Order: sequence, then structure tokens, then C-alpha cells
Amino acid sequence: MSTPLLPTADPTGPLAPSLPSPESELQAHISTHPLTASLRSDPNIQETRYLILLSPEHLPTHLTHTSLSTPSTLPVPPVVFTSASAGKIWAFYRLGAAVAGHKGVVHGGFTATLLDEVMGMASLGLTETRSVVTAELKVTYKAPVRTESCILVRAQPERVEGRKAWMKGWVEDLGSGRVCVEATSLFIVPKDKGPFTEFK
Repeated sequence: MSTPLLPTADPTGPLAPSLPSPESELQAHISTHPLTASLRSDPNIQETRYLILLSPEHLPTHLTHTSLSTPSTLPVPPVVFTSASAGKIWAFYRLGAAVAGHKGVVHGGFTATLLDEVMGMASLGLTETRSVVTAELKVTYKAPVRTESCILVRAQPERVEGRKAWMKGWVEDLGSGRVCVEATSLFIVPKDKGPFTEFK
């Protein structure tokens, strides 16, 4: 007598556990973050789904907004809170799998790129010219940033002098709350564009 075969669950079928989408995962972290309520209640802080608002002709060639924003790198747009007059930005990202250096660990150059972008955009709020360039960027890696994780990239000014703005930034893992990366930078307004303003 033969033993009847028992049905097995198809790992791709309806019995397979459903994983949260990158968007729902990001929103879940944001909704429970201790800063979110105060950021959303502050009338001087703007919430958007972009870090940079680009002109149509610039969009196709932009590094972070287009080239690095793929389903396997940055699968969903960041949620960005900006206090322009204070020179501060809080940018929540969901990272993809294809940003690794070591297996499962985000490449340090990718993290540095996000920090440079967020700190640069934060410094733009301190100038009416909307034009700055990076002169210095120092990054300190304190702990690994994991691929397919959600992170908060923060930036704020340290001081401004004329056409120069010294900024600092952090990368926080939203799962553990740990600060994984710290950075300092110097941004300069081109000579023909005028000075920075004092931050509030």
C-alpha cells in the first residue's frame, strides 16, 4: 500500500508569508520615530518626498535622484523634513540590496554620497543663491549600515562665515536607533553668488 503524499506549501503561493514593501517598511519606521511628531507639528518644517527639486532637463543625468534611485538601490523616494532657515534636514531612506560593499553591508562611498547630498542641501537653506559646492567632507564610520534597512540621514550647520558653511551630519539605523556614521563638511558659495546667511 502506498503512502499518500501530503501537500506542501508552495513558497511562492498564497501560503507564503508576505514581506512588507519598502514603502510600508519606511512609513512604519517613520510613524514610530521619536522625532516625527515634533517635525510634523512644526510650521517652519516642510515635509516632501524629494531631497532636490530638479528641472526636467537636469533630472535624467542626476546621480542620486535618478542614477541611484532604482528598485535595487533606493527603491522608494525618501521622506524629507526641511527647516530651510535653520539649515537642517532630516531625510528618511529605505536602502535596497544592491548598495553593498561587503555582503549585506552598505558601501561606505554610498553612505558618504547620501551624507554629502543631505548636508549640501541643508546648507542651501542658508543662502539665497541656491548654489554651493563641497570643499571638504570627512566621514567617520562607527558601525555597519545594513542593506535593505531604513536609515535617517540628518544634517545641521555648525557655523557660517561669509561664503563658507561648516556642516555636520549623521546616519542613524532606524531599526536599532544607533548612529552608524558621522560626518563634517565645508560648503562654499561660488564667488559670484554672495555669502551665506546666519542660521536661526
